[in-house]
Amino acid sequence: MRERMCNIFTLTAMSTALMLLGQGCSTPTAMRRGGTASGGAKQPRSELTAQIAQKRLNVSVVGKTKDNESNISVSRIRNMVEESLVDAGYLVNKKLPDLVVGLNVETDLWDRTGPYYVYKGACSASVKRHYDGKLVGRRRFSARGKRIQDKGDAIVSLAEKLGVEASDWVVETSAPAKVGVAAVDLVIEHSWYNFFKKQPEYVDTFIQALEKVDGIISCRLATEDHDGKRRVFHVVYVEDKIPEGLLNRIASIEELDIKPAH
Repeated sequence: MRERMCNIFTLTAMSTALMLLGQGCSTPTAMRRGGTASGGAKQPRSELTAQIAQKRLNVSVVGKTKDNESNISVSRIRNMVEESLVDAGYLVNKKLPDLVVGLNVETDLWDRTGPYYVYKGACSASVKRHYDGKLVGRRRFSARGKRIQDKGDAIVSLAEKLGVEASDWVVETSAPAKVGVAAVDLVIEHSWYNFFKKQPEYVDTFIQALEKVDGIISCRLATEDHDGKRRVFHVVYVEDKIPEGLLNRIASIEELDIKPAH
C-alpha cells in the first residue's frame, strides 16, 4: 500500500513539473512575438521620429565678369550678398541650392588724375529657383566709386556701393513669399535595424514617398550620421498645399512608419 501511494505521488509530481515547464517555455515565445501572451499578436512597429532642424532656403551665389579688374568687384559683391543672406536666415550651400543668385559685374576706369583713381560700374543681379529654373527677379544697379589714390581701393569702393544695393535687393527678392516655396532640413532618427539593415532601400523609399505628395517639390539626402543613427533630408515644398504641416503629412504615410518627435 505504501509503495502504491509513493508511485501515485511520484506520477503527480512529474505531471505538475511538465505542466509548469510547458508554461515557462510558451510565455516568453508569445511575448517575443507580440509583446502579449497572445501568440498571434503582430510585431510592434519600429518608431522612427521626425523633427525639423532648420527652416530656411539654401542659396548659391555665382559671380562672373569679362575683365580682370572686375574680379576684385565680383569677389567683394559676392561676399557682401552671401553675408546678407546668412544674416537674413538663409544657408549658403552650393551643392544643394534651392535658389541661385547670379551676379554679372562690369568695372570701368572713369577718371585718373595723377595717382588718384575713380571707377564706375554696374552689377546685374538675378534670382532663380533651382528646381525648375524659373526666374524670380532681375535687377541692374549702377554706381561710381570714390576718388582714391590706390587703384585697388578705388575698385573696392565701387564694389561696396554696388554690393549694398545688390544685397538688399537679393534678400528681399529671395523671400519665400516671392519665391513661392519653403524649405526645411528634416531629421529622421532611426532604430538600429532601419538605419543599417535597410540603409539603401530606406533612403530611396523615403525620397520617392515624399516626392509623390502634392506640394512637395523635392527631397534630397543631405547628411547621414552613422553614430547617432540619424539622416537629414532637405525638403522643398509649397506651404499652402500642406495646411496640416509637413511633419503631420509625413506621419500619415504608412510605409515610412514615422511619428513627429515631441
